[in-house]
Amino acid sequence: MLEAGRSYEQEFEESLAKLFGLIRNIDPLHLLSVLSVYGLFAGMTETGKIQQKKESRTAVQQAHVELVQAVVLTIPNEDLSNAPAIPEKIQEIWNLLIALGRAFHLKRLVQLQYAKTEEQKAVLQLQEHLRLNTQFVRNWGYFERVIAITRRLYAPLDPLYRESTGLGATQLIHLFEHLVNRSEAAINERWQRLRPVASARTMEEAVEAYCAATPDQQESPEDLIRYFREQGVAREMILSILLSHYDLQLPDVFTFRVSEIAAETGLDPKALRKILPRICYRFGELGETDYERFFLGNPVWLKPLIQLSEDIYYCATPQVFFSFVFQILEELLADNADGQRECTRRRAEFLEDEVTTLLRHAFPDSEHTPNFRWRDNGVEYESDLVLKVDSYLLLVEAKSGSLTWPALRGAPDRVKRHVEELLVEPARQSKRLADKLERARAGMVGDVGILQQLPFDVANVQKIIRLSVTLEDFATIQANVANLKRTGWLDGDFAVSPTLTLADLEIVLDILGSAPVMIHYLLRRAELEEHMAYKGDELDLLGLYLDTAFNLGEAEFLGRDWMLVEMSHKIDEYYTALDQGFVRKKPVLRSTQWWTDIRRRIEERRPNRWSEIAVMLMNVSHDDQQNAQKAFKRIVKNVRKNWRRTGHMNSIILEPSNWRKEAFGLLAFRNRQKHERHKFMGNVAAQVFARSHAQRCLIVGINIDKEHYPYSVLGLYDRPREIAADETTAK
Repeated sequence: MLEAGRSYEQEFEESLAKLFGLIRNIDPLHLLSVLSVYGLFAGMTETGKIQQKKESRTAVQQAHVELVQAVVLTIPNEDLSNAPAIPEKIQEIWNLLIALGRAFHLKRLVQLQYAKTEEQKAVLQLQEHLRLNTQFVRNWGYFERVIAITRRLYAPLDPLYRESTGLGATQLIHLFEHLVNRSEAAINERWQRLRPVASARTMEEAVEAYCAATPDQQESPEDLIRYFREQGVAREMILSILLSHYDLQLPDVFTFRVSEIAAETGLDPKALRKILPRICYRFGELGETDYERFFLGNPVWLKPLIQLSEDIYYCATPQVFFSFVFQILEELLADNADGQRECTRRRAEFLEDEVTTLLRHAFPDSEHTPNFRWRDNGVEYESDLVLKVDSYLLLVEAKSGSLTWPALRGAPDRVKRHVEELLVEPARQSKRLADKLERARAGMVGDVGILQQLPFDVANVQKIIRLSVTLEDFATIQANVANLKRTGWLDGDFAVSPTLTLADLEIVLDILGSAPVMIHYLLRRAELEEHMAYKGDELDLLGLYLDTAFNLGEAEFLGRDWMLVEMSHKIDEYYTALDQGFVRKKPVLRSTQWWTDIRRRIEERRPNRWSEIAVMLMNVSHDDQQNAQKAFKRIVKNVRKNWRRTGHMNSIILEPSNWRKEAFGLLAFRNRQKHERHKFMGNVAAQVFARSHAQRCLIVGINIDKEHYPYSVLGLYDRPREIAADETTAK
């Protein structure tokens, strides 16, 4: 691997020099435009399904186009070429960009020689994860939701930004949203114009359709037809040639005048002329930059525009603004210390308010208290949100700290500091409160006082759920904090708390949509993180949950590394279509219809301990649901036939596996037996406790003579407490 790293070091240097040489001989705006359109734009069917692009290993990504933009900005204006990017050169640069990105990452394999211990290897692995994420990953949320979140966050700060930059923060957000939509509309219009050309059956039809679509060109259809015949161009090459010719106009799609964009957006042209020079570069301006910086600290991330003249700008990737919106808006206040402090205060206030609003909406019948102050061993603490849902208590911590560039580039000291501030300390805080509440509920004299401080009774709470929420994505490592244990940065007794970004929490709650399902997700999410190694982000976990409800069986405990990347495909496709105005069926939890209907009825009726009952129901895998339903049909037939016989078979039981402590049963009874239904259920539970290690048992009873779909009666039984010898006589 060390030898491979050295080889990639050489490949990187050679590829970078070759890239610079190729780019210097091509019109930079034409090159950027072609790469952007053919690399970053994806088609969508009329049903809102994303058309498949090239495999990620061979596809140009936003990071590649950003790299090219940085490279062209090293070239002085007088040295720029006006030669168009012909297809052969485009393909050569395309392949070179893929190889260069891979080489930049893999050349760091040489660092393995410095990792001697397991902890050092884990830290190195974490550093590489951060660097790779910083190099390539851009989206921290779905487009429309990113815009909505940032607008809500920065709206109260508009006066501050207007005073400092001439334009309010939300106005700047509106500007780049418009640039994104503007370029998409222009590209769509181009494809529509070329449709008749693509569908033409003959060369003559294709040429005539092309000339009709481009009335401003000088050549007549007859001239072009004659030229193609003289050159002996094959029919299948005609479309490619015409498309390449049409692409000469591509830079116009991404070029705009200030007066033009002001009219389209309603923004003040004077304000635009004040702020745009602060978020742009001119050709030659990056000539003295360390070129390796283009990969992990590209200057165009903070200044995505290219200024062509005093009033004309170019932007092939306006979406860069939203990838780095927090950093761009922070940089605009770099010289305003008071403004920066106000932004920090606003971030904290915003995140706490957003989390409270989301969870209150998700659990409308819950009781809650924000900013709960409490004391432990003479020290006062504050928990951001305590929320009670039936017999579950949620302890939520919100951390709005921003990530620094050194951390995103893998600087170990900065990474460790951010891990402590954003991921570890919030988990410790919620664990501290959870422990105190448990001691208080157990009657510990020094802790019971906290029960009177809460505005609601927690006597019936069966389980405490801890949750942390961050504003920014920390290269997805927040999705599996437990992985950090290998670095040695976490205490041995550190209790992991699931950590989600605000954007991901919003998606999780929207997709799951049901209070017990959301509770089940958070419960199982914490358990998985404690003992299952996986690679993937929160939405990959959500995709896995929709397929399995996290009922993974013994495989969950075997110590395997689960590769969950791209499990979010259905979710990604749904929200991408939604952003484009397509309403598709929302992805749902995989479950049999009967099981789904039982859960929904439980949530609707809300019997005592309804949330626990629903959670137990979801701990039955889809396969077990199907098998139970098939077996229960046989039970129903038997009860109809033999219900008068003593000891007839009237139930099926799903006993818990080694890693579960809950059993589940289905009971069938006739209407003439309904007065005995509780006795039957108690007998089933007694059998469960006698022959298994189950601590609880849920029985769903169905009166097979009545239309009580999806169930008639529920029974939730706890294992009887063992009776001590000195209690026997009294009992």
